[in-house]
Amino acid sequence: GHPQMILRAGFTQTPSRTLTGAAASQIGSQTFRTPRGISLWANIFEEGKIIALGRALEARLGVGAQRPPGF
Repeated sequence: GHPQMILRAGFTQTPSRTLTGAAASQIGSQTFRTPRGISLWANIFEEGKIIALGRALEARLGVGAQRPPGF
C-alpha cells in the first residue's frame, strides 16, 4: 500500500463523556488533555516526501517532544 505517517498536531481539553458519548454537563465534571493528530499519505515508494513534511510539521507545531506523565 501507500506509505502513511500519523503525527500529533496539538492537544485539546475534552470534557468527560456519558455512556452514550454525549458531553457530561455536570458541574465539576472532569476534562482531559487529549491529543489531536494529522495523517499524511504519499505515493508508493515516496516515503521520503512524507517523512520530510512530517518532520517540518512536528518542528513547527512544537508538540513532538511532549509526552504524557510517566513516559
